[in-house]
Amino acid sequence: MNAELEGIRSEVIGELTGVLTLNHFGLSPVAQVAAEALRDRAGSEIGMISSGAFHMGLAAGPVTFGALSNAVPVTVNPLVSRVSGAALLRALERGVTPDVVSYRLRGMRGSPIGVPALAGVQVRLHPDGQPGQQVATVTVNGALLDLNRPYTVAHTDLDNEDFSYLHGEGVELLRSDYTVLVEDVLREYLRNHLPLTPNGDPGWHGLGELSLESGDGAAS
Repeated sequence: MNAELEGIRSEVIGELTGVLTLNHFGLSPVAQVAAEALRDRAGSEIGMISSGAFHMGLAAGPVTFGALSNAVPVTVNPLVSRVSGAALLRALERGVTPDVVSYRLRGMRGSPIGVPALAGVQVRLHPDGQPGQQVATVTVNGALLDLNRPYTVAHTDLDNEDFSYLHGEGVELLRSDYTVLVEDVLREYLRNHLPLTPNGDPGWHGLGELSLESGDGAAS
C-alpha cells in the first residue's frame, strides 16, 4: 500500500513557470491561483479563498500530486454566492482586520485564517487607516465597485463562517459542492494550464504596509 501511495503522490499533475509563495499575513500567490481556479470552475465574476487553507507554497517546475496535497491539506469545499457590493466591501475590510486574519481554528490544523486571496478584484489600501476603514478603492474586473450591485463570488465553506469574511446581510448562497475539495479544483486547474504562469496582479495593493498579526487568536 505504501508503494502504491508513493506512486500516486509522485504523479506529475502540473507545471509552474514560477514559484508560488505563501504568507498568511501578506500576499500569497499560491492561494491566488486557487482563487483563480475557483472562479474559473464556477464561471463567476470573483474568486476568493482564505490563505489559511494553505500550509506551504509550491516550487517552480513540475508539481506532483503529493506536493499539492502537502500545500493544501485542509478539507474545504467550493461554494458560489451572490454578494452585494456593500457585503463585498465588508468582507475585504474584514480580510485586513488583525483579529480576523490571526484567528486560529482547530480545523485549520495550526494555520490562521489569513488574508483572503482574490481573483477579479483589485484593492488599494490606506496604510494608516483604522481597522474597518482601510480599503481606499476597489475595482472588480476593471470597474469601480458598485455597493448596490450583486456580484457572483466563488469561495469556500471556510470563507462564509461567522469568524471569517463572507457572511451576513447581502450574502446569498447560490450553490455548493461537497463532493470535491479545493485541492481537487486546483489539481484540475493545473492540469488544464500546462504550464501555468502565475498572475502578476496581486489583488491587494498596500498590504505590505499593514501589521496584521495580533497575538494568538486561537479557538476550538
